[in-house]
Amino acid sequence: MNPRPLLALWWLVCSVAASYSQTTAPATLSNSPTSTGDPLADEFNQINFDRSPSAVPAFDALGLSPETVSTPSTPRELASDLINGVDHNGVLQHGLALEAAPFRVFGPNTNLRDYRGSSEGDVSAMFRRWIYNFSISAATSKATNNSDAVQLALGFAEVFYESADHDPYRSQDLDAAFVSAASKVQFPNDLDTPNTPLPTGTPPGSAAWSAAVNDFNKNKWQGTIWTGSIAPTWNSTSGKLSDLSNTGFTAWTTFAYGTKSLIPTPSDPINLQLIGEARYRENELVVDPNDKTHTANQNSLIMGARLRLGTQTFNGFAEGGYVHVWHGLDGDGDAWRGALGVEKKITTNIWLVLSAGEQFGEVTAKTNDLFVTSSLRLGTADKSQFGP
Repeated sequence: MNPRPLLALWWLVCSVAASYSQTTAPATLSNSPTSTGDPLADEFNQINFDRSPSAVPAFDALGLSPETVSTPSTPRELASDLINGVDHNGVLQHGLALEAAPFRVFGPNTNLRDYRGSSEGDVSAMFRRWIYNFSISAATSKATNNSDAVQLALGFAEVFYESADHDPYRSQDLDAAFVSAASKVQFPNDLDTPNTPLPTGTPPGSAAWSAAVNDFNKNKWQGTIWTGSIAPTWNSTSGKLSDLSNTGFTAWTTFAYGTKSLIPTPSDPINLQLIGEARYRENELVVDPNDKTHTANQNSLIMGARLRLGTQTFNGFAEGGYVHVWHGLDGDGDAWRGALGVEKKITTNIWLVLSAGEQFGEVTAKTNDLFVTSSLRLGTADKSQFGP
């Protein structure tokens, strides 16, 4: 199967949806200039909701992310993911993935009023949020052996539902803090004079706004979010693009619920998040690492759950999953998979993820062998953009 028609279809969908989402309101969710000359706006534009980026969906489709259970989240404008490690089949892999939310990068801006809607059940606003949070990704990986074979995946992901307390653009606490800060700004009386300077210095109310943002970041997983993804995959035994052949697809859906300050502390409370996922992969090419001539095109179903604990800069997780395989290396059968991992914020918008675990069962390629994967995730800043 040639991936080019899929890309053409994708851009057609983008064009149709973009025509619907055009708006003329002045306040937007897109990035604003670094300095506007307005101290209040500049104060707001410095805010960065730097939550840990989730695995790029295309990597998830290839089964190469450090997590068995993916973390649901809204996408960044642009994100990248580098992986290196031993996968659950015992094969050493390295790869690169890129993800983009096209309507944030190329499409027209969506203003806050239309993004929020008039009520929680506003269908038009829900559709605009679906457009804004839609992402497309691409990933490629190669086993570090003498083979030239490479894998390729195209991922399409959507946020089906996100509660207002999980979404910074719809948070009532942040909205109230913004209104309070903006109401304290003293503008010149002579507004008819175009050269009248704006107020200088730290704007009144900015401390309350910054405190509200810090509180939101400390409770980064509060609320619920439900996402879904699908990704066709290809394989090339020669490593050439012209030799790509379709190897099926992966489809999955993930639901997460997070608490607010499970363990309160004065500076950095500990949060808890529970995640559940169902994943189906069709026609996955599996190679026995002990015998390269022994291959299978298997289908698999994974039902998994994850427990996640963390602060603003450091997270730990434990996960487990049931795996059922059809037409695997050893026929049909069941397996169990467990893993432990950590996520560490290296610097702004850069996170390191490490995971180690084992897969047990009669259908595993190498029973009771440890798989270890590392991932370096980079994303563009997701700023508040509440400024006037």
